[in-house]
Amino acid sequence: MVVANVVMSRFPAGLQAALRSSTGNAALYAAKEMLRQNDITLAEQALRMALQLQPKGDELHLLLADTFDRVGKYSSAAALLESLLKNERIAARVGYLRARVLLHSGEFDEARTTYGNAQQHRQHWVRIEPTCVNRGYEV
Repeated sequence: MVVANVVMSRFPAGLQAALRSSTGNAALYAAKEMLRQNDITLAEQALRMALQLQPKGDELHLLLADTFDRVGKYSSAAALLESLLKNERIAARVGYLRARVLLHSGEFDEARTTYGNAQQHRQHWVRIEPTCVNRGYEV
């Protein structure tokens, strides 16, 4: 919890209170804000704190994998993404991010294949649920 206190000390008092009483949404917001400010270390800490509050949060896992990719922790990002591939609803987003991680780690052929699979998942999902693009499921 020492890390959480250090992380929270960087946030405004109102956000600190929200983080302490949150189910993870405030921590997700804080992590996104830290990423926007390019404070990757603090974003990773906020995401880990959010995952303690909401361990099954797919959006949190995706954002953490993206954060790992940004700092060159490709194997950590790949492991997280591998566990998310089972969720059909976010498979396209996972695939696109996984392709980027593979590309950054030098696995070009696998990245190309993964990107193609992500495209297929996205097209399949749009056919099943045409309004998904308007509801925020767009990749």
